[in-house]
Amino acid sequence: MTVSINNRLHISKWMLNTLSMQTILAPSDINAHKNIILLISQLPPRYQRVIRMRYIKDLSLKEIAAITSQSENTVAVQIHRGIVKLKMLYFDT
Repeated sequence: MTVSINNRLHISKWMLNTLSMQTILAPSDINAHKNIILLISQLPPRYQRVIRMRYIKDLSLKEIAAITSQSENTVAVQIHRGIVKLKMLYFDT
């Protein structure tokens, strides 16, 4: 049982690391796109905000930092954490 769980965790981590945000945020299927938007709305508000600015509005880290009055490093960390959560939601559906 432990081996099975460990293998699943390893595979999940591998999938999280290899799935690109372009795959998630630019699906070719309109239903998949709606699903991604729904998943983004399930993220905590601070992650929703920066992910939308970065990947939907295509703003740079510098621009997002200026809008949110945060450092670029803080914005980068929030984007990274949001992406990890988004990928976990993506694979749970």
